[in-house]
Amino acid sequence: MLFRSGFNGRENVLAMPGARSTVRLPAGKPGEFVFAVEPGTNPRRYVQFFRMDVRKDAREVLWSETVNGRTAVVINKSQVRFRIAKHGKLSFKVVLEGMLSPGEYALSTPTSNLGFCFGVDGPGDVR
Repeated sequence: MLFRSGFNGRENVLAMPGARSTVRLPAGKPGEFVFAVEPGTNPRRYVQFFRMDVRKDAREVLWSETVNGRTAVVINKSQVRFRIAKHGKLSFKVVLEGMLSPGEYALSTPTSNLGFCFGVDGPGDVR
C-alpha cells in the first residue's frame, strides 16, 4: 500500500511498478478468465477485477481517500463489473459485463496482495 499526501488530504493506493503490463490483449473482445478454487470456497467472494490508472511509471488503484479528517473507501470506483459461471468441477469462469476498453487491469482476490495484471491495447497501439 502506498500513502500519498496532498493539499486536500491523503490517498491510500495499491500500486504495481511499471506503466504497462507485459501481458497484452486486443481491445473490443469480451473478457473471460477461468480460475480454480478450493472446495467450499465461494467464488463470488474470491475474485475482484479492477481497472488501473497509470501514474508516472506505475499502475495504481485508489483504495481510500482522507479529506478533512474523513476517510472514505473508494476502491469500488475502480472495479469492473463481471459475472461468474461454473466451468468444470472446481473451476469458474469470470465473464466481464461488456467489452474491455484500452487500459491496464488487475484480477485479484480480496484476501491477498497478489494479482494477475494485464493490459488491453487499442487499435493503434504498437506491441
